[in-house]
Amino acid sequence: DIPLSTSHEMPPNDIPSKPTSESTNSMPKTLKRYRMVALDLDKTLLASDGSLADVQADYLRTLSEKGFVVCIATARAATGTYAYAAKLQIPRLPIVCSNGSSGFFWSQGSTSESDDDDPVIEEQFHFPVPKPIVLRALKLANKHNFCLQYHYKDSVYANEKSEIHYRCTKKYTAKTGVRIQHIDDDYKAILKKEAAPV
Repeated sequence: DIPLSTSHEMPPNDIPSKPTSESTNSMPKTLKRYRMVALDLDKTLLASDGSLADVQADYLRTLSEKGFVVCIATARAATGTYAYAAKLQIPRLPIVCSNGSSGFFWSQGSTSESDDDDPVIEEQFHFPVPKPIVLRALKLANKHNFCLQYHYKDSVYANEKSEIHYRCTKKYTAKTGVRIQHIDDDYKAILKKEAAPV
């Protein structure tokens, strides 16, 4: 919950620009070595209420403008990162999500192919959980009365069967802003589609 600008000795205005042949010699050795800032969201960049402070967003945007690569790396699904990417407004922001199984560049605004302001997602990699493993996970969940979230593209599904399951999915939505779609067919319809991370 501590703003980045107060947890570093270097305030935003003193962030060095991307090294050049003229500036490299005057930069501290640590800044010559590090060119990327990769941050988790929950319990790292975000406050306990899930918010991203303006001072932090401004600081990271300034880092990006000075030549540092700013990256989000999170266990969240992609849809749980969009609001923060929109606030950061960093062009082609790299995001690694779903515990490392998916990665993309996020950009806001219109492109030559689109006249609207919808975000542009450039997928870089995607490693879905193989279907046999998905089926085993679902079988174990049923056996032990767990409720799994099934992620397919930008949709999240859950087959809640008890009050505690509903409480858990509502808590997840409140924390991440991701709306979970309730299904009652034990994921049969979604399983007919291509494999997706669980």
